[in-house]
Amino acid sequence: MTLKREEARDSWSVRAIDGVLQDLRFGSRVMRRSPAFTIVAVLSLGVGIGASVAVFSLADALLFRKLAVRAPDELATLQWRSGPKPPTTSVTGNMIGNADGFISTSFSLPGYRQLRTAAAGTADLFAFGVLWGGVNFSADGRADVIGGQAVSGSYFNVLGIVPAAGRLIGESDDDPGSPPVAVISHAFWQRRFGLSPDAIGKAIAINTVAVTIVGVTPRGFHGTLEAGESPAITVPISIRTAIDRDNDWTSAELWWLVVMARFNRGRAPDASLPALDGAFKQSVAASDPTLAAAELPRLRLLPGSRGQIDARESRSEAVTVMATVAGVLLLVASANVASLLLVRGAARSREIAMRLSIGASRGRVVRQFITEAMMLSTIGGVLGILLTEWIATGLSAALSGGAADVLELSISARLLAFAAALGTVCCALFGVIPALRATRPAAEAGGLAGVDARTVGTRRGTALVSGLVLVQVALSVLLASLGGLLSYSVWNLRRVPPGFDPSNLLIFTVSPLRNGYEAPRIRSTYEAAIARLEALPGVRSATFSASTLIGAGGSTTVAVPLDTVAVRDTDEFRRLERQNVSWRLIVGDRFFETMGIPLLRGRTFTTGDATGAAIRGVVINRSLALKLFTTEDVVGRRFKTGVDAEAPVVEVIGVAADAKYSTLRREAPPTIYGSYRQHRIGNVTFEVRTGGDPLALAPLVTEAMSAVDPNLPLASMRTQEQQIERSMSRERLLARLAIALGVLSSALSAIGLYALLSYAISRRVPEIGVRVALGATRPAIQWMFVRHAVAIATVGALAGLGAARAATTIVQSMLFGLSSSDPIVLSTAAAINFCVALAAAYLPARRAAQVDPIIALRAE
Repeated sequence: MTLKREEARDSWSVRAIDGVLQDLRFGSRVMRRSPAFTIVAVLSLGVGIGASVAVFSLADALLFRKLAVRAPDELATLQWRSGPKPPTTSVTGNMIGNADGFISTSFSLPGYRQLRTAAAGTADLFAFGVLWGGVNFSADGRADVIGGQAVSGSYFNVLGIVPAAGRLIGESDDDPGSPPVAVISHAFWQRRFGLSPDAIGKAIAINTVAVTIVGVTPRGFHGTLEAGESPAITVPISIRTAIDRDNDWTSAELWWLVVMARFNRGRAPDASLPALDGAFKQSVAASDPTLAAAELPRLRLLPGSRGQIDARESRSEAVTVMATVAGVLLLVASANVASLLLVRGAARSREIAMRLSIGASRGRVVRQFITEAMMLSTIGGVLGILLTEWIATGLSAALSGGAADVLELSISARLLAFAAALGTVCCALFGVIPALRATRPAAEAGGLAGVDARTVGTRRGTALVSGLVLVQVALSVLLASLGGLLSYSVWNLRRVPPGFDPSNLLIFTVSPLRNGYEAPRIRSTYEAAIARLEALPGVRSATFSASTLIGAGGSTTVAVPLDTVAVRDTDEFRRLERQNVSWRLIVGDRFFETMGIPLLRGRTFTTGDATGAAIRGVVINRSLALKLFTTEDVVGRRFKTGVDAEAPVVEVIGVAADAKYSTLRREAPPTIYGSYRQHRIGNVTFEVRTGGDPLALAPLVTEAMSAVDPNLPLASMRTQEQQIERSMSRERLLARLAIALGVLSSALSAIGLYALLSYAISRRVPEIGVRVALGATRPAIQWMFVRHAVAIATVGALAGLGAARAATTIVQSMLFGLSSSDPIVLSTAAAINFCVALAAAYLPARRAAQVDPIIALRAE
């Protein structure tokens, strides 16, 4: 009966399940008996898998994640391509161009309407556009600056979005003359209104325009803009011009809308393309009759499942760097665990030999080893998933340059599948070879004969483990080189003199143009604000400028001598414009004093600079003075701000020292400073020079500005030093990541080398005893093992240097003041890892030299 029960059990495949359970129970006992090994292996795999999964989650959010809408694969994005002459010169969206032609996904509102008419019956079109710079949002007596977008009335319906509360924008809301309405995001509803249902129907002000909130978008829907951009408020296109008075957003000459389509079921998108392309060409020809038929842009369709993707590819370089670092770390962790498992397999040679000799098949023992490896990789994978969110948050900040549009990351089924696949790959990397090596026939014979010390302790027995440690050292040098290059680059950037004093400067931005203020009111508001700010205790001076120094914005003009003239729209005209580009900055009084920019000649702006002067006075920097006049002594001299004959003429009233404008990476460009009294002034950045900590005065500054105009919110309040740090945040965060992982990689390689030598010493105790008995000195015994570590560290460091020279070219564009093959950085990285390897070898070698020969020979 017992035999029949076993046969029946085998037929039900229950025995296989029992075998797996036995392997798991035995593996857990083995792991509990070696807690140090288990902890090192799990932590190594956890960090390696966590970093790799974090990078994958970022790449997924940037490049692969589809919109949270109905049937996203049915969506298409419209894009146009033109020849060397673009169909418009006013594109507020994304446009890429060169001598061969231009590519863009931006369309005008009339163009969108004509496309929608042409698509009737075959596809449903919708359009959307970001409200650049955000909007001034006022509700319940409190003003903020929030991000927003304008959409067509078909936007939510075509996407298939169901509101979380209230209703969404419909076709009737986008009709001219309809009551202004808005929809807010779920996140903004929670942040500003605490999920209160009273928010629906609330009267608010967007750039002083009265608007009613009619609904809330569902949680998880972030719109169709670029990855990381989640508009807090959405308004119909029909009120864009009312809330944003800078431009006529209904003009055929202003291209700012992204157009997407959902084609009807059973209708091939390519079949509808000719009609759409013809309608598009007609709209372009109507707006610009000078374009020849061959110059009209051509329409094409792109997949729309991920929404607007114009700028996502620009982050691919940083993702590549992160993926490289994470992949190298995972290889180091896998090699480290593999070397430890090889050593453990040799240590268990007697156990394996006994199991094989009493009837266990080699496959059964290999399965036991692979089961233990799978247990390690599973626990490491779980730990990696727990670390993913923490690691990914820092990486996301690096990708966004420290800005607010940090990508939303979540644990998805695809992410878990990737983590499981990584765990399987890691198991294959470090589990299979040790299992096969430990169960080979030679190991069985040696284990039964008790001579495994003479096989594993030799160079042949440790060659594979030594090779794995060598790989770890090489990869550690690669990571250290990458971190060193990025860190040195950040250090070089910090040493660059900006040309002004960034200490004790508080800066913030205001946008009165959004509230519809005209020039006289803007000037009076700014002058009143300066008076209040300078009256605050602790404030030394205050001023404002049209853009932030060391920021992403700025405007340019042309500066040429008076006798330079060219006919507009000719090659000579365009060449002169390219060669004489100068940056232009409109500033307030005391700008140079507040910013700490030395004045070399002449004077700065005063109240005496008349608003309606026939020839405006300007301050130029030293670079422009030398470029135009080859001397700094140019006060009173004049030049033109254009190449054509009617270009305005300006007069130099002062020469200032060179100051960096938009970035620390480039030399100070030729710059023209103009007075706000003689130029049109709009949204500005205030700069406040304080006697102490600038942020300590932030509440007083906010209160003073609120007293001037409570409807004028302050945005991006920070110090000038924080602004400079933000400009290099990507390099700084990537450097920190590479250094942290490089240190971890070096520690793992040190652990692997320590384990290798410790095991080799434990297996060669009898040999050491014989050597000592025959007269070998302790230094000689130590050197016998240290030279093995020296050989591994030397070869590994050289291999790492070769790999670093080839691999670090991917960060060349992020470097400043050095090349990707800088010999000092690379040699320092190799030297550090070499010293770490020697330190790891010292302790086991020292222990080997202290072996008592009597005890060693007695054991033999």
